[in-house]
Amino acid sequence: MNVSVLEYFPGANTPEGFFSYYDDILKSHEAQRIIVLKGGPGTGKSTFMKKIAKHINSLGYDTELLHCSSDPNSLDGVCSREKGFLILDGTSPHIVDPKCPGAVDEIINLGECWDKEKIKKHKKEIIETGEQISSYFARAYRYMSVAKSLQMQIWYGDVGNDSMKQIKYELEKIKRNVTVRAGTKIGNERRAFLSAITPLGRMNYINTFCENSDIVYKIKSNCQKTAGLFMNGLAQMLREKGEDIRTFYCPMSPDKKIEHIYANGILFTLENDYHKSDRSIESHIIELGNQTNREYDLFSDIEQYNLLLDGAEKMMKCAKELHDKLEEYYIPYMDFGRVEKLCNKVIEDIN
Repeated sequence: MNVSVLEYFPGANTPEGFFSYYDDILKSHEAQRIIVLKGGPGTGKSTFMKKIAKHINSLGYDTELLHCSSDPNSLDGVCSREKGFLILDGTSPHIVDPKCPGAVDEIINLGECWDKEKIKKHKKEIIETGEQISSYFARAYRYMSVAKSLQMQIWYGDVGNDSMKQIKYELEKIKRNVTVRAGTKIGNERRAFLSAITPLGRMNYINTFCENSDIVYKIKSNCQKTAGLFMNGLAQMLREKGEDIRTFYCPMSPDKKIEHIYANGILFTLENDYHKSDRSIESHIIELGNQTNREYDLFSDIEQYNLLLDGAEKMMKCAKELHDKLEEYYIPYMDFGRVEKLCNKVIEDIN
């Protein structure tokens, strides 16, 4: 039995701050059960979800692992579409509350498993550490905001008539050659991120989608306007054919620039110096050409752009180190036996 495990980021660090697509993961009308997990740092939320993911996978169901962009080794959620099941970390910065309490959604509060009076003794340290973490993230977002302005200068060249003709030609060719599950209604779009800027550097989970694709289209262009027009046109064309699609956005343009599209076993991925698939799989290359502005020396701007992203990552790394310190104020006062019982109860209900 082939069981797929797809991995991605439901939210990302961006020039606009933390940007979330949590509402797109699993809609209430699609779900049988949504669990919102509450609790402070170090209360075992990620371990709780990893155990559930392992159980769902062992039953032979496809599983989606939703990673945290502020700590990629931790999970922000686990989803099984076949079971209509979703469990989410509902704490800051991605605060989630039940939309259909009782009917679909429920809350499990791991705060019920801690010794509140002992944690209160560290109130001052907890508040100060939390403020420092927020300060580091604010600095990281400022670095990314400046990098964004350079990005606009470096890679946003003019799109000429020849490029527009090529975009139209490539889209028509895909429309003829790609078989999708045509429907009578406009297909749905589900949004998220396949790449993120994290304390561990620039990371992506493109390969998990490559491994679960029959065909991969690799789109290459160093002009963001050209690539953007192509990907937006592709998303529109697939939806107009009735196909439900999954679109993955760029963390530097989280609500505008589509970098990857997944539809019915086909992955369309925009390749550049910041994210590439490294698995050998049947693929088609689409070269959209180079139309960037060459009237000035790009090298120094690209170098500065990368330094700014490095600076953002360093700030996030500092925030992560403080978050690890914050966990130390909670872990000693947690009753992890109770947490395990809560987790086992959820596992028992999944069959």
